[in-house]
Amino acid sequence: MHPDRRPRGLRQVRVGADRQQREVRAPEDVEQPSPTAYAYTMGFVSEEQGVRPMPDQRREGFDIGERAQRMARYPLAAAAGSEIFDHYDERFEDGLRLIVAGVEARYGVR
Repeated sequence: MHPDRRPRGLRQVRVGADRQQREVRAPEDVEQPSPTAYAYTMGFVSEEQGVRPMPDQRREGFDIGERAQRMARYPLAAAAGSEIFDHYDERFEDGLRLIVAGVEARYGVR
């Protein structure tokens, strides 16, 4: 896939990898962060594709409005539907930022 056609989050992972390459002081600096970022990415993508197999298609059972109606007795859980089953690009980026911030805090990388 051409680098400019990768999903936005994957472009950021690449930018992060380039940055990491420049800042790594020892191999053990990437021993844990790299598999952590990889596992996060794979898990997130699997969950997203489970709900939305194609960009404009939502799998049966994941309609946010229907879910809210079914969960009307639990208003906080009902309201969380759009946070859980929508806004994937923003959620991916936020999660990746958390991982990067944790790596920076743990290894003193800036």
